[in-house]
Amino acid sequence: MKCATRSHALAASLCLSAVFGTARRATACECIGLPTTEALRNADVVYTGRVVDIRTDSRRFAWPEIEFQLERTIKGRTHGTRAVLVTPASKGVDCRGFDFAIGKKYLVFAATRDSETGWPGTYGVNWCGGTVLLDSDEGRQRLHETLQRSR
Repeated sequence: MKCATRSHALAASLCLSAVFGTARRATACECIGLPTTEALRNADVVYTGRVVDIRTDSRRFAWPEIEFQLERTIKGRTHGTRAVLVTPASKGVDCRGFDFAIGKKYLVFAATRDSETGWPGTYGVNWCGGTVLLDSDEGRQRLHETLQRSR
């Protein structure tokens, strides 16, 4: 009887280890395969550009200002050769923001509803909104699809 109890306990332990050991932590911001057509439709402005500065104000709580040197405007209106997003530095509970890095090029899908300031003419990004690093296979593919669908 002891042997049967131990084998059942061992089997249960192995099953639980398999279930919990392979389970992936899920969050509300895990986006899977947002189609480019949907990203284009949801964005107010779409552009490519290189991050030239990320400014923060240590004297007060404020989201970083991400400054881009614009290369190409694909959708919407941009003014001049620079664009600034006021957006969280990384994805949070509500999925707003993006992990930008100085010197890197991005394809940006921005919307007024994601702006952290709420000021007219300001934009922000959403982790699930389609913004992507252009120095990746995914980024190059998304740019190609974006250019094809925006014609």
